[in-house]
Amino acid sequence: MVAFTLRRAGYEVMEAENGTQALAAIGTKRIDCLITDVNMPEMNGVDLVRRLRESAVHRAMPVLMLTTTIDSASKDQARDAGAIGWLGKPFMPADLIEAVARIL
Repeated sequence: MVAFTLRRAGYEVMEAENGTQALAAIGTKRIDCLITDVNMPEMNGVDLVRRLRESAVHRAMPVLMLTTTIDSASKDQARDAGAIGWLGKPFMPADLIEAVARIL
């Protein structure tokens, strides 16, 4: 639904099933923003953000967390790791598009 919504809004989208695959897919490409879930197998979203912040290429890339996890401790962890936004699921497509436009 995320990819479908963003493509319909005119964004180019890359997809990965987990944080490990995301890191491999991104490589050293310059990405305008990353949207990730907190809860993923192999590497969760918070660890993904931490790994991105270790990279000179991706250190400043905006990251939006899109997740069903809404507790304040998880939000604090994501913010401390370097995420700049949080959107709960289920989401309204207009809210996702607005959040992406805002961080870009």
